[in-house]
Amino acid sequence: MARAADPDAEHEFGGPWTELKLGAITDYLSFFTAALKYKPNATKPFELWYVDAFAGSGERVANQASGGLLDGRPVDVERVSLPGSVKRALAIEPSFKHFVFIEQDSDRHAALQRLAAAHPQRRIVCRDGEANEELQRLFGSPPWSSQYRGRGLHRAVV
Repeated sequence: MARAADPDAEHEFGGPWTELKLGAITDYLSFFTAALKYKPNATKPFELWYVDAFAGSGERVANQASGGLLDGRPVDVERVSLPGSVKRALAIEPSFKHFVFIEQDSDRHAALQRLAAAHPQRRIVCRDGEANEELQRLFGSPPWSSQYRGRGLHRAVV
């Protein structure tokens, strides 16, 4: 899962707990799409959306140690790139139908646009802006604004 870091998309945050959190999110997203795959029915299922309000670059950079006393070799620290919530969401099966990635930082937003371009078969929208404002714009416009009290066919994980 780890690979050498891409200097154009470096986004360093978190620690070991971050991988635990991202693992839990990945599991939840898998359960969510599987549970709603044929709801409300198989011929007209929900359109599932993944919305990441703080998408970052799609991945995170971390220092990963290997070796040590128990491995019988010196400790080696390597800078690696690990998939963030965006890349994990793109890998979920069954898949979400729509993806919205919000990021205010211009370098990270550019990395998201490159990621979207690498997945032309996916419905990915990258929004450059402040998270709260972009969420209000998204959910204040169709198809969300046309769903009366949630009685439409769109469901989202935000």
